[in-house]
Amino acid sequence: MEGQLEIKAKSINYLFSDEYFSCPVCGELVEPDDICRKCNWQNTGPENIEPGPNTMTLSMAKKAWTTGNQVY
Repeated sequence: MEGQLEIKAKSINYLFSDEYFSCPVCGELVEPDDICRKCNWQNTGPENIEPGPNTMTLSMAKKAWTTGNQVY
């Protein structure tokens, strides 16, 4: 049992490491330059770069997400 708690604690620590940050659209934890699994936003790192790989601007994507529309 003690070994299981140790493994769980390590995975939690890794999850909140510097390699992850909050998606600027929905807040989900994502890796830099990865596509968010929750809202489909293509991240461009801790500082959002526009124009980037997304068709929408960040402000358009945030509005779409809060109103239940697709982010692309």
